[in-house]
Amino acid sequence: MVKMNRQARLAGKDLWFSWGEMTHAEAAKRLVCWHDRYGELPEGTAWVVETRDVDQPDTIMRHQVSRQIVYSVKCYRGDEANA
Repeated sequence: MVKMNRQARLAGKDLWFSWGEMTHAEAAKRLVCWHDRYGELPEGTAWVVETRDVDQPDTIMRHQVSRQIVYSVKCYRGDEANA
């Protein structure tokens, strides 16, 4: 996808955040990560984000962004390696 100057907001909110040159999906992900980092993300595991090009503000794309936490364990000794 083409990287352009993008803006994003949580669906239903008025405030647009400018993220610079990136894809729509990258802007949506960055917005959710930013809100999560500062404790401003609404409850839930998935959020709807709207993105737009700064040059074409009337065309809005909607995205569902979900949080995925992955844990990986690697054992290095003896019987634990077969667990």
